[in-house]
Amino acid sequence: MGGPKTVADELISWIEETGADGFNISHAVKFRDIEDFARCVVPELQARAVMRTSCDGDTLHEGLFGPGRSRLPSDHPGAGYHRALTVQPPANAVGPAESLCSSLQTS
Repeated sequence: MGGPKTVADELISWIEETGADGFNISHAVKFRDIEDFARCVVPELQARAVMRTSCDGDTLHEGLFGPGRSRLPSDHPGAGYHRALTVQPPANAVGPAESLCSSLQTS
């Protein structure tokens, strides 16, 4: 498709022509395509002020709806489904990576 400037030019033209407010990016050939996009095109878009350089808030919800809005309002129908994490894993719990490594060492 082209270098970072060419890709940025094309994305910006789509925004200007259609009013798009975002893009879903996927890999075309290999997963490294996404890494290349993030490493090369994102800085170009940020330099042109069409992509933000930081997020507002600490949660995705705050990033979408503004600081201080980390959860749904209490009167929202979905708010009743929120539950706090109360169960802590045991101190000696083995995660997937550790169990994979230990099984490889014993084989």
